[in-house]
Amino acid sequence: MFGALWTEYPMTTTIRSACRAAKAVNVAAGEDRFAAPLVFSNWRFDCKLSAKDTGGDLCIYDTARTGRGGPPMHVHRDQDEWFFVREGRYVFRIGDETFRLGPGDSLLAPRKIPHAFASLSETSSLLVAFQPAGSIEQLFFDVDRVNRSHPPTLEDWRTIASVHNAEIVGPPLTVSEFLRDEDVAADRRRRILRTLTVASLIALATYVVAAYGFAAVVKGAMEQAAFYRNSGSRTANWMPALWLSL
Repeated sequence: MFGALWTEYPMTTTIRSACRAAKAVNVAAGEDRFAAPLVFSNWRFDCKLSAKDTGGDLCIYDTARTGRGGPPMHVHRDQDEWFFVREGRYVFRIGDETFRLGPGDSLLAPRKIPHAFASLSETSSLLVAFQPAGSIEQLFFDVDRVNRSHPPTLEDWRTIASVHNAEIVGPPLTVSEFLRDEDVAADRRRRILRTLTVASLIALATYVVAAYGFAAVVKGAMEQAAFYRNSGSRTANWMPALWLSL
């Protein structure tokens, strides 16, 4: 579906000026703008705002990562790239500067400046915006298509980037160079929290089921006791039935 959209509407200057949303664009949490998320390596890319919505002015992706690492060092010749960390810890290198970001932090990588980033967490999520959008959606679509046959190599990235006004200028950042004890500890805390959350939900569900079952037994016993009482039997006759029901 996504590929068909690009085939029908290549991002030429004419299409950019004509292709702009005429009404609100709403994309639910965990969903892709076109119901066709892109997946490659350990990344999932959900398009939240397309070049087709903004006349080519802006594109936004919500990316979820299930492993450490990131893309090769690269340059966008005509695009600024903005990052907002939603979960996990990241390291960025932009030009000669290095930045460490956590949840709530943001960073701008200006056009024409080499940059790369890497997730330092086992699970993380990063919001990425491209301004203008250019053909970044097609670039990611091309990488996704390669990933269907094999994990994209550095040469694959170079080939794809070269036709989308970008350039691969180096390998990905080496995570081990930036990983600190605090990053490992943060991952450990997240794992413990997830485990406790799951355990709490299981305990709650067990309690609800047990309480419901107990209430049902009590209700049945009370109905049986009422039957004996209303039928004129003595208490001695219906009390054993109550205890047997429990």
